[in-house]
Amino acid sequence: MEQIYIAIVAGGIGALITYFLTRGSEISEKIYERQKGNFNALFRLEYLCCQNMNCINDTIFVIDDFISTVEEPLKQNQPVVYGNKLSPIPFDESIMFDLSGPDLMNKLLEYKIDIIKTNNDVSTINEMYHTFTNSLISKDIEKINNQT
Repeated sequence: MEQIYIAIVAGGIGALITYFLTRGSEISEKIYERQKGNFNALFRLEYLCCQNMNCINDTIFVIDDFISTVEEPLKQNQPVVYGNKLSPIPFDESIMFDLSGPDLMNKLLEYKIDIIKTNNDVSTINEMYHTFTNSLISKDIEKINNQT
């Protein structure tokens, strides 16, 4: 009888140990997958920031080129039509859902809001310049004489 009791207890302990090891393995795997997803999200975020820096650099070039192109004709009170336009800054929202740190997610949301505001301003400037250019070309408006 004692041997049956020892066999039952030993089997129960073995099953319990197997259960805990299986659960521990599943938990470890989920932690690893979460860390892997977080690492990949950080890598994608770094790539996005490089794209944003390149876009901002291109925009600075366009603005500087616009100023140098129109500066002299405007001094001579001549209208100028400029062909380039400002580009919106890209943002990939899916990155936020792969991050595991709430502090970083909150910072990224603040960054997203700043990009949305900037892109709205860029869109407004592009539309405004397009409207002025079309009006000038179609002679709906005349150039303004700054001489007093």
